[in-house]
Order: sequence, then C-alpha cells, then structure tokens
Amino acid sequence: MLLGSEQLERLRARDFVDFAGSVPGLQFQDLGPGDKEYIIRGVNAKGPSTVGVYYDEAVITASNQEDGGGRNVDIKLIDMERIEVLNGPQGTLYGANSMAGTIKFVPQKPDLEAWSSFLEAEVSTTEEGGESHGFSGMVNVPLGGNVGLRIVGWQFDNSGYIDQPRVFAGLRRNINDENTAGGRVILRIQPNDRLTIDASYLAQHTEVGGSSRYTPEGVASWSTDGICGGPSCAGLLGVFPQARAVPGYTPNDELLNTDITTNAWEDEFSIKSVTLNYQFDFGSFLATTNLFERDLFFSFDSTPVLVFFGVPIPGITTQPQTRDVWSSEVRFASDLDGKFNFVTGVYVQREESTFDVEVLTITDEGDQIGRLQPGNFSTPDTNATFGSGNSFFGVNDTADLEQEAIFGELYYDLSDRLELTAGLRYFQSDLRATAVEVHSFSAAPGPEGDSTGDDDALTFKVSLSYDINDDNMVYGTVSSGFRIGGLNRANLPFAPGIPRSFDSDDLMNYELGYKADLFAGRLRLSSAAYYIDWSDMVLDQFSNAIPFLDNIGDSEIFGFEFNVNASLSENLEFAIGGSVIDAELTEDQIPDDNGNNGMKGDAIPNIPTTQGYTSLSFRQPLKNGAEVSARVDVNYRDSTYVKFNPDSIYNVKLDAYALVNLAAFYEYNDWLLSAYIRNATDERAEYDAISSYQDPLGIIGNRPRTFGVSIKKAFN
Repeated sequence: MLLGSEQLERLRARDFVDFAGSVPGLQFQDLGPGDKEYIIRGVNAKGPSTVGVYYDEAVITASNQEDGGGRNVDIKLIDMERIEVLNGPQGTLYGANSMAGTIKFVPQKPDLEAWSSFLEAEVSTTEEGGESHGFSGMVNVPLGGNVGLRIVGWQFDNSGYIDQPRVFAGLRRNINDENTAGGRVILRIQPNDRLTIDASYLAQHTEVGGSSRYTPEGVASWSTDGICGGPSCAGLLGVFPQARAVPGYTPNDELLNTDITTNAWEDEFSIKSVTLNYQFDFGSFLATTNLFERDLFFSFDSTPVLVFFGVPIPGITTQPQTRDVWSSEVRFASDLDGKFNFVTGVYVQREESTFDVEVLTITDEGDQIGRLQPGNFSTPDTNATFGSGNSFFGVNDTADLEQEAIFGELYYDLSDRLELTAGLRYFQSDLRATAVEVHSFSAAPGPEGDSTGDDDALTFKVSLSYDINDDNMVYGTVSSGFRIGGLNRANLPFAPGIPRSFDSDDLMNYELGYKADLFAGRLRLSSAAYYIDWSDMVLDQFSNAIPFLDNIGDSEIFGFEFNVNASLSENLEFAIGGSVIDAELTEDQIPDDNGNNGMKGDAIPNIPTTQGYTSLSFRQPLKNGAEVSARVDVNYRDSTYVKFNPDSIYNVKLDAYALVNLAAFYEYNDWLLSAYIRNATDERAEYDAISSYQDPLGIIGNRPRTFGVSIKKAFN
C-alpha cells in the first residue's frame, strides 16, 4: 500500500501511529515514542525484527531482540513524498529482516527549477494532559547549474497525560511529555538528463520525561510489605542498610503510573546518505551508501525486580545504547524492449552496537544516583545491596554484525496478459558479541563472555500475474522469508546453561490476489488471501527468572486483507479496508519456569483477528476560489492477548477499540487552515501491556481526546 503526500496531509500524520491504522495487515506494539515494534500479517515473535524499515535507501530497521525488533525510530513525517508498506516477504529485493514485509519512508526531493517554501504552526490541547505546540517548515532553493537544495525543520512539544503519584518526593504530573526537534537537508545535483546525485543528512533528538505506561484503575500495584513485614523495613536494616518500605498502591483513577522512578527516555539519531542514479538507454544504475547512527537512553523502575529477589531497596535500571549501521548497495534495473527485464544487485551492511545495563540506587525524586561514567559508577568492590556505593549490577555488551547479499529478479512476459516474476537472494551474516560484567551483585570481579554466530540463506520469490482485461488483474505468489539468528548474553553466572545463541527462522508465504480499477478509475480495489507456514520461531524462555531466546515454535497464519477506494461523486470520497488473521502455534512450546508457554492451537500474541478502517472525505470549492473540505476516519482493532498461554495469570487481554478522528480544512490561495479532533470519543485504546512476576501490570495506550488547529502558508 502506498500513502502519498496528500493523503498524509489529510490524515495529519506526524507519527507512525497516525497512519498505521489505515493500512490493512499492519499492527504494532507500542512502548512510547521511538519504541515501537512493527508487525505485518501476524508475523510476531522475539528476536530480530521481522519487518524491514528504510528511510529512502538507508536501512534503519530497529534492533531490540527482547521484543521482536522493537524501538523503531519515530521520524516526524514532515514534507514526505510517500510511505510504502509492502505486505508479505520482501526477501528478494529488501533482505533478511523483511520476512513479513517492508516499510519505506520516502522524503520529498529538491525541485531544481522552482523556489518554494512553507511554514506551519499548530497548537492542541489534550484532555487529562495539557497544551501541545508544533512548528515545521521547508525551503526549496534552486542553486543554478542543475543543482537544488531542500531544507526541512521541525519542533514539537507534546504534553504528557500520565501522572505519577508514588515518587517519594511527591506527585509528578504529565510525565510522558515529549520534546522533539529535527531537520534534514537534501542536495540534488543533476549535471545532465542521465545522472542524478542526492546527498542528504537527517538528524532528530527526542526527550520524553517519563513512561507512557499506566496501571489500570483498581489494580493493586507491588509493595515491599511482604518482605518488610508491614509499613517499615527497620528489621532488615542490619542486612540491607538502604532498605526502604514502599507501601502498596491501588489507583483510584485512570492514567496513573505506579513506578517510583522517573523512567526518562532520550533518543538522538542521524541518517547520512549519498545516492547516485544513472539512466542508460537500456536501464538504470543505482549506487547508494548510508550511515544510520543512534544514541538511546532508556530507564525503568527495577525495584519490583529487587523485591522479587528479596532485596527491598529502591532501584532504577538505565540502559544506554548506541548503534552505527552502515549500508551500501548497487543495483541495476533493465529497461529492455521485448519480453524480458530484470533487476540485480549487491548489498553490504556493517553494524557496531553497545548495550549497557546499570542497576543503580535512586534519589527521592526518582532519578538515578550516578551512571556508568568515570567517577560516577561505584567501584567493583562495592555493592549497594549491602550499603556500599550506588550500584547493584552493571554489564557492558558490544556487538559487531556483518552482512553481505547478492540478489536479482527477472520479469518475463509469457503472453500479452501473463507475466512471470522470479527472484533469488543469497546472503550471509557474521555476528560477534562480548559481554563484560563491570559490576557484580556479589561485589566480586564479574566474568567476561564471548558469543559468535554465523548464518547464510537463499530466499526466493515466484509470481504469476494475469491481466483479465485492462481493468482487472489476478496474481499468485510463492515466496520465502528469512531472519538471521542472534546471541544470548554469555556471562550471566546466575543463569547457567542457557544457549549462547539462537538460530535463524524462516517462513513460506502462499498468496492469491485480485486488483481492479473500475468505472474510469472511480473505484479501486485490491485484495489478497494468504497462508504462511513459519518454522523455528524465536521465542523467549526463562532460566532462574532470567530470559533468553531459543527456537521453540512453529506456527501457521491464514489471512485475508482488502482495500477499497471509491469516488462517490465529484465531492465525496470513500475508503474502507481491513484484514482477518488466524495465527496460531502448530506445536507445543518447551516448558520453562515462566508459565507463559503456549501449546498447539494457542494464538500468536498481539495479533487481533480483525482490524479495519473506513474514511469519508468531502470537498467543496467556493466562489471566491477557496475550498473547504472535511474528513472522518475510523480505525478498529479486535481484542487480543499479550501471551501465548490463555491460562497464564500474566496473560493480559487488550480490549477491542474503535478510534474516531475528525478534521476540517479551509484552503485559499497559499493558505491552509485546519481544525481537528483526534480520538473524538475519548476511547482508551490499549496498544500493549506488560505483566510478569518481576514487572507489575502496565498498559500502554493512545492519547486521550485532543483538539487542535493549525495554519500553513506556502510561498512560491
């Protein structure tokens, strides 16, 4: 599915969640800004991402194997040309992480001939929260000599709507406020009609004040009462000098976070790219090199974990992370006369990453005391558990990933109406990681562990498409998807015996589709039915309450998705689409001490059976040359669960929801005035939930009802 610039404008899409509900088969798990896992066609598991993500030609696929490749960057969608969502395995042209599909964000490129610009300002207010502001702008400058420059910038301050009443120092309001600033520059050089060179740089920085999780109203949160024997920990002070009582708490209102730490989030990343495209008479050659760099700081309340292990000391876990992903590709797409054409290319990727874990004591304000920096983190011979220093535990992970691939697709016209597409991609990967325990729970020197993993695979695609006539087409596709394996931490002394690595998993996709363009383009229809056979799923296991990943599941997925766009009149547009998915295990998982393991027939978590959307748009030109328009969008998601085992006490049901968005527009000359209501019915949509014996129940949901207005002025 393709969402163009005008559609994104009418959706008022600033973030991924603003358009995701209108794409059949696309789901997501959401832990806040910059922390989303993309799911296509029900392919959801732990381990590396199952969805490939690109920003133009740059690979920006997220890497967080604990939640199936979550923590995708939330690039603000300003001055975008289009967003492509490609459902089904895209392993031939897009690689290993595209086993379920690919999402590609494509920005507007410089116009070499005409100067143009725009400025936009918006303000909104959120019920249960406060006021938000946003500013964005673009300037396109022809520099002469077939050179053009396009500069885009944005600044958004979004109010939080979650309150935090349990911090020792007192109530914190609207903790999940977001401040994002960013911009990009694209330089295009086109010395002649054949050669185009684009050089671009994008940077964005986001700060979030606290967690977007909340404890449902009436659900009792954790406390130290079971250890301390009442409201005081005085009896444990001889063993744990920093012991502190945390009374139980039951929210009597909605949207309350029951953590006692601040849980801030900071995300800074950049994308540097150079792409060359040369047009021959017989095809086009593209060469691109890209560097994606990201620094991420994440923290969470680890007091419940310490309490679980019998240590009633408030603590916070901080996780500074870095990623440097360099990707390069060369490919050639032919444009030959006759029945045969092809695409072929070579891809290379190098990635370096670090992942630190720091478990620290906290201040009364809920902030960490010290971080893993010289002079701040306690020396290895101290331990906060027994009153010495500020540190409980610390680990530093470093990893290097190398990938290479060669690929190709051919297209052959078997007749005037029948076309064959066939493709192959061979790739290999090499992963190396080292984990160093920089601070041990026992205050003894920590171990160092090395892990390695190698993979290679051959993926394929075969498709036949038949043009029934000029307006109707059917197709059938068989394609394979593949995802590389990964590494478990090798140096955990309290989780002996866990495997050092987990293997790759793969799937086969069988698909039949129908597309039509009827009534002179006034009715457009696309639909697909598919069956996916998924082998060796990567899922989590537990050893002594420590999670690790292993290949312990097979599943099958049956699905149907459709999309209809209709022009009901010159002024009225209607769209409807959706998906039906039946995704379940086909074999029992290996039991562990967690109790969330699934059995044959259990549904894959976070996959609703039905999902759909509909929209109605109205336009009316006015006599003065202006135009008024209005739009209503409704997104629906069926209920689903967050665990395999339906009997697990930690398996949370996410209720079904329907979200209604309203927008009205007034356009005159180069002015665009907008007024909108997001979540007009103030629905509490539940996107995701976290619950375990170490982590109290938390729900992540949508923003409450929000009223907003914006004004945009174009200069041409």
